[in-house]
Amino acid sequence: MSTLRRTIWTLWLQGRSLAPPVIQHCIASWERMNPTWEVRVLDAGTVGRYVDVGDVVDLDRQAVTAASLSDIVRLLLLREYGGVWVDASLLCTRPLDDWLDPCVAEGFFAFSDPGPDRPVASWFLAAVEDDPLCAAWTDATADFWRGRARSDDYFWFHHLFAGLLDTDRSFRDRWARVPKVHAEGPHTYLGDRMYEPVDVLRPPADRSVPLVKLTHRIDPDRVRPGCVLDALGLLVPVAPSDTDGGNAGPQTPVAGVDARRVVGQKVATENIGDHLQVLAARQLLGGFGFVGGALVDRDEEIATGVVGEGGPSGTVPVVLHGWHKTNSDQWPPHPQFDPLYLGFHVRPHQAPTLLGGAAIDHYRANGPVGCRDEYTLGALRSRGVEAFLSNCLTLLFRRPVGRPELRTEVLVTSRDDRILGYLPDGLHYDRFVSHYSGSTDFDANLRQAQDVLHRYRTHTRLVVTTLLHSALPALAMGIPVVVFYPVNDAQGHHSDRERFSTLETMVPVHDLDDQADVDWRGSRAPVADAKLALLDAFAALSARWGPPPVHPVGPWQPPGALPVPG
Repeated sequence: MSTLRRTIWTLWLQGRSLAPPVIQHCIASWERMNPTWEVRVLDAGTVGRYVDVGDVVDLDRQAVTAASLSDIVRLLLLREYGGVWVDASLLCTRPLDDWLDPCVAEGFFAFSDPGPDRPVASWFLAAVEDDPLCAAWTDATADFWRGRARSDDYFWFHHLFAGLLDTDRSFRDRWARVPKVHAEGPHTYLGDRMYEPVDVLRPPADRSVPLVKLTHRIDPDRVRPGCVLDALGLLVPVAPSDTDGGNAGPQTPVAGVDARRVVGQKVATENIGDHLQVLAARQLLGGFGFVGGALVDRDEEIATGVVGEGGPSGTVPVVLHGWHKTNSDQWPPHPQFDPLYLGFHVRPHQAPTLLGGAAIDHYRANGPVGCRDEYTLGALRSRGVEAFLSNCLTLLFRRPVGRPELRTEVLVTSRDDRILGYLPDGLHYDRFVSHYSGSTDFDANLRQAQDVLHRYRTHTRLVVTTLLHSALPALAMGIPVVVFYPVNDAQGHHSDRERFSTLETMVPVHDLDDQADVDWRGSRAPVADAKLALLDAFAALSARWGPPPVHPVGPWQPPGALPVPG
């Protein structure tokens, strides 16, 4: 089982700096009480970097309140990355390190029994990456919203959990093993009790209650000296340093700004793996609000092609990723490009200029370079280039949600069907997929790559492959893999070891002739660290292009769109 990520997630849709004082105090309390934890405060403009709520709901067509949107976001975040979710209205009164570890020993934790028909509270959740309870709850949430215009149940989110307990024995057994801590303690000051004299209620210093549930809806006319809000220190203005960042929740998203267009790569290859990397780059750019611009051919246009109009400095932003390259004459990139290197892989034996003097000067001027694998990292660092291991962009593909009963197929993928002759007679597979299309038509191959991704997301439970860019997308989606080196000659096998140099650190990679140690159930690997590192690297490196564009998630509906509970 994965260890719990030391990340605290929270959300205030309108941005932290615009949040009411009580919310700002609550968020600051998590930072102050947990200095060795990372606190990620998201808002409507940054949610899309980490998750795609469109996997669950269509906000343009379905009536989803801010509270329901937050419920969806928390499950997607915890499923994808793991960590701790706290509602922005939760006040931390005790460090997580003092109490959480035994509670999350099973990989999941939530406070229990906040109401007679609600077995679980959702304002504090902890889960390891792809925890089965969190995954099942996420799938149930996606299935609940499929084809539904709105919810007629205020507690729909909690009732889904209850429904899983009733219908799924494995889910019920797992929840039974989770240590139970009643939600009563954190509810001590909720509602009207916030305005009561503190001496008639449980003292705020009572360390048996590690957190306190509050609300951002404060009636200032009811606040008196000595009341709970006063005793908790929530009436003192928050220092500006505590409000940097973003997070809030009413009905109007933060304002958007025009996105800067970013040049994308195209390839004239038959390898669908190259096109999967193109799709991963598009997902990355879209999540940050960037608009895809013109396309430049990786092998034929980088050194000579000037695409469109440059920005204020006359440069054109471009993300350079993946396998480079077949045409030695087309390197280094044209000076008008402002390149961001992420998931970059060099093939100097095919294009010696990749490590020539002009290229090294170019990398030094445009670094640091995010390398796809250990081989590229070593090649650049040994030549004095600032570089880091970013992994491949295809590790950014998100885990599928909804309809888990359809994800039953075993796929075998390779360049050709020779791999089938090496499979044991007892292995049943449902489909063989070649990643080599036999065509160099970029648009047609991109569509085929989209079809492959769709099948992974909707139908696949195991991938058996000789392909790097079959294994990595599957691992990113949480699909077990059995990986073999391709059928190859000695020189080709040496190249494979270079390309697979980082994959080998994640899962076993076998020789086709040596199957004695193969676990045909497949191997998984924790990939949340790699995903977050890629996202953070892109955020840092793209800052040189100017302020990031803002395209907030939304719209969402007012609270009245959900019926008040009876």
